[in-house]
Amino acid sequence: MSVSKIFLSAIATLSISGCVSLSNSARQGRVDAQADISRGQLAIESAGMPFRWDPNYKRLLRQRYGIEFRIVGGCMITEEAAEHLRTYNEVMMSEITRKYGSDVLEKTEAEAKKMTSIPSDG
Repeated sequence: MSVSKIFLSAIATLSISGCVSLSNSARQGRVDAQADISRGQLAIESAGMPFRWDPNYKRLLRQRYGIEFRIVGGCMITEEAAEHLRTYNEVMMSEITRKYGSDVLEKTEAEAKKMTSIPSDG
């Protein structure tokens, strides 16, 4: 499963599970993302086990698009951290899509997998 699919799945799961109203953590995620964007900094926050191709993915995102890939937690994170991650990434994805198109993460992921000798669909 691709990072972008995992990311979208996490957003959907959090929304369905009742995280639709903005908690303090969720509001702070939006504020943090908007502040980063205003400083010209793009980033994606992630949690969970890293993939073998993560180093190539991070490098390509940074070199080509100036996007930082931030690991903000392991496999288990608090609800507050998940809310911050979700809303931070929602705001960031809007800006990244505006600047680079909706498939920039998927294309970069496929290239990172290829560089790491991993099939694009696996």
